[in-house]
Amino acid sequence: MALQSSVVYAELKKSLSSLTVVIRLDSITIRWSFDEATIDIETDRIVLITPESKDALIFQLEGIELSPLTCRGLKFLSSGEITFTAQLQKSGSDINIKDGVITKTVETMETARTSFTSRQSIMVDKVQQFQDKWYCFKCGQKLLFHNCIFSRILPLPSENWSDFTDMWFCHKHDNGEDALLDKGKLLPKSGECFVGDTYMLVNYSYAGPNSVRITEDSMAMCTRCGGQLGTLEAMESQDQNGFHGNKGCLKLYLHTIYIGNIDALTFEDTNRDVTHFEHFLSVLLIEQSQMFTSYRFIIESSTLPDRKIQCLVWLLDTDLTIFRGEGKIGHGQVEVKKENVIKLLYKCKLSNNLQNGMSECVTNAVFSLWKKDNSVHSLSLPYSTALQMMSTLIANTRCLPPSLRYLNGFHVSFLHLQGDIT
Repeated sequence: MALQSSVVYAELKKSLSSLTVVIRLDSITIRWSFDEATIDIETDRIVLITPESKDALIFQLEGIELSPLTCRGLKFLSSGEITFTAQLQKSGSDINIKDGVITKTVETMETARTSFTSRQSIMVDKVQQFQDKWYCFKCGQKLLFHNCIFSRILPLPSENWSDFTDMWFCHKHDNGEDALLDKGKLLPKSGECFVGDTYMLVNYSYAGPNSVRITEDSMAMCTRCGGQLGTLEAMESQDQNGFHGNKGCLKLYLHTIYIGNIDALTFEDTNRDVTHFEHFLSVLLIEQSQMFTSYRFIIESSTLPDRKIQCLVWLLDTDLTIFRGEGKIGHGQVEVKKENVIKLLYKCKLSNNLQNGMSECVTNAVFSLWKKDNSVHSLSLPYSTALQMMSTLIANTRCLPPSLRYLNGFHVSFLHLQGDIT
């Protein structure tokens, strides 16, 4: 498909203090050979000039200062892309290099480790502070009834905690605790709230009137906007009938709810849901990477075998700034958007009835190899969240220049990262 405008994509690698630039030319400009096009690198912009146009195409870069004399690796690819790398000015660099040793970067990374606070701890503090102020992130619907108070707010252990419960006791108990441990479920009673890595657990009796609707397949939906909030987990009843009709536990996904003052929520930005979801995934991967010292993940959807998504994710850069913009020759200066992202590699494996000829699949051999590797960390996400994650990764891959979309058998993608970890 021919491009109607030229596109610039640049990656700022802070640890190296360098900017890698890819300019994808439009179908008109690409007719000119590389010798006839002129590229000027200035401290704060990139200028593209062709013989056909009197006016240049200017990509303005905000917040950085380039050193034009350090431009290197200039190439013109057959796909119509121009690539090169340039260093940043010393004044704009966040690192100090002395005798070939990067000093400030190591100190910054060490500070990040010592000041790291998990999302669980942050969410526990939020629930303690705001108690009943839980809202649907999409529309602002209040989810819990007014003035409900949680007497106990506890962080949950990791997802695989039940694999080691057979080591907790040396004998069987008569009070039924062993049966609960065998099921691998920790469910809150009235007055309790459990906080996991990706969800919150709260007794269903705390749901506000006409705020949460439960579907036939136990999905918890917002009654105002119809968005999925989570699921209804079955809870054992005390009577002889097994499960009571209104007994249960709400499992609410963290990216679907907002805890705090409703005045802080804004609904004007149409892309806020997408950005919030990407930020949620970014923080989750960074947090799990720091906690388990791993950069590779196997992410699986927790659902039935015939509706299963498995994804291999490999973190490449958790502190990357990208610049994106597009425009036509002769239109003068073009606004270039600056975004903070994490960069990753991924492969997805879908169940047979979901694949439908999609190319984002991974062979069983590669997946088995990662499964046996102790340095690979496993994560479990709800099916809807895993499906949305896969769609987001594929969409962001398509935003990259063709030459950067594939690396060593993996697809390349990114996830947006906002400033606040919460």
